Amino acid sequence: MQTLQEIDADHIPVVTALNKIDRLPNPDSARQSLDDYPASVAISALHGIGITQLLEMVNRYLYEDFSLVTVRLPYQEGSLIALFHDQGQVDMVEQYQGGTLIRGRLPGRLVARFQPFVVKEFDNEA
Repeated sequence: MQTLQEIDADHIPVVTALNKIDRLPNPDSARQSLDDYPASVAISALHGIGITQLLEMVNRYLYEDFSLVTVRLPYQEGSLIALFHDQGQVDMVEQYQGGTLIRGRLPGRLVARFQPFVVKEFDNEA
């Protein structure tokens, strides 16, 4: 997490998997140690333990969750404007000199791509 903060990427959703729990003398204690960490799961890839939970977590945190955002996109970012319309849920669009202001919901997996264009003065509560 410290590295993500150092490179200004701490806004990107993270799912943590603690692998090889089958090699521990007490796998339950490993699972309990993850209680303090959101979006984390203990797995054994070799034996398939926890894989279903990992896939559900990845789906929930990176694909199903939509975040309310307002972005000011310059026309040069036409691919992002199109992506918002294609993958997001658009609530409001306003044209301004040089670009487009869009308010709506984006899947969690896309929010990081729009982060440089997020408008802070809007209330982005879900």
